[in-house]
Amino acid sequence: MSAKKHASIPMYLRICEELRARIRSGEWRIGDAVDPQRQLAKRFDVSVMTVLQALTPMIQFVGENAD
Repeated sequence: MSAKKHASIPMYLRICEELRARIRSGEWRIGDAVDPQRQLAKRFDVSVMTVLQALTPMIQFVGENAD
């Protein structure tokens, strides 16, 4: 992906995609605890609100697919 195109994607979507990639790779499984929101915010150099925006679709997906 070009730097220009990458920059046009909102940060919360980039974070969400990275977290999903970790699930797809098997590094994380659905139901595993993720790092605390503040730690994720620090790692990605964003606010906690941006991390929450990234996590919300994942939380909704898990809730819809829970046993």
